[in-house]
Amino acid sequence: MKKVVLVTGASRGIGKEIAIAFANEGHIVYGCSRNEFFNSRFTSIIMDVNDIQSVEVSLSNIFQAHKKIDIVINNAGYDLYGSFQATSDKEVREQMETNFFGTLNIVRATLPYMKKQQSGQIINISSIGGLMAVPYNSIYTASKFALEGFFESIRFELHKDNIKVVLIEPQGVKTESLDISIKRASNELDDHKCQVEKMVNRMKKDGLEKGVTKAKVANKILAVSKKKNPKFRYPIGTFVSFVPLMKLLTPQKVLFKYINKQFVIER
Repeated sequence: MKKVVLVTGASRGIGKEIAIAFANEGHIVYGCSRNEFFNSRFTSIIMDVNDIQSVEVSLSNIFQAHKKIDIVINNAGYDLYGSFQATSDKEVREQMETNFFGTLNIVRATLPYMKKQQSGQIINISSIGGLMAVPYNSIYTASKFALEGFFESIRFELHKDNIKVVLIEPQGVKTESLDISIKRASNELDDHKCQVEKMVNRMKKDGLEKGVTKAKVANKILAVSKKKNPKFRYPIGTFVSFVPLMKLLTPQKVLFKYINKQFVIER
C-alpha cells in the first residue's frame, strides 16, 4: 500500500537520500526545505520548520490531497560548534529553534491528522550527540538531548492513538553536505580557536572515515517504517551502539579522560 511520507530537510544530504528511498518504493513523498529546490523523484515543497504557519499550511495541503499522512520524518537541522562563552544568545536560540522547536512544530501540526486516522509514524533523526556530549558542541548536544527526552515522553501519550515514535541515532554520516550542515560560533575566543578547529576537523574526518553511508541510514529508516511495532531507538554504527552501556559501566573520571584525550583538548 502506498504511504504518504513527509521528509524535512530533503533538499540535500540524508534527507534527500531518505526521500528518494521511499519514492523508489512507490510511496507518495513530499520533501521540504526552507529554500526552493527541485527533485524529479519526489514532490518538493518550500516549508520552514521554524514558521508554524508554513508548517500548518503544508501539512493541511498534504492531508487534503491524500486524506492521510502516514509517516513524518524529522531530519531538518544543523550542527553548531564553538565554546559556550563565545556562542551568542542569537546563535543559541537559532540552534534550538531549528533542531528542537522546529521539530516540535512539525509534530504539533501532524498530530491532529494522525490522531484522526488513528495511525502513523513519527521518525526522528537524532545522533550520537543525543546520547553523549563532546567538547565545543554544547548547544547542539543540548538540542539533541532535548529531542530525545521529548520523544521518550510523548511516545507514551501517543501509544493509545496507534502513533509510533522512533529515534534514529547515527554515529556520523558520510555526506557531501557536511560543510553546509556545520556552523561555528561567530566570535570565538582566542584561547579556544585552535581547539575548536581541531574539534571540527576531527568530526569531519571521523564522519568521512568512520561514518555510516546515507544509503545505510535511509535503508534502515525504510525498514523501520515497515515494522508493525518498531523499537523506540535504532542506533546506526558500531560505536554508538555501545554508548549507553559505556556510560553506565565506565567510571565518570575514566570516561572524562577518554573523551578529553580523543578530542585533543589541552589542559
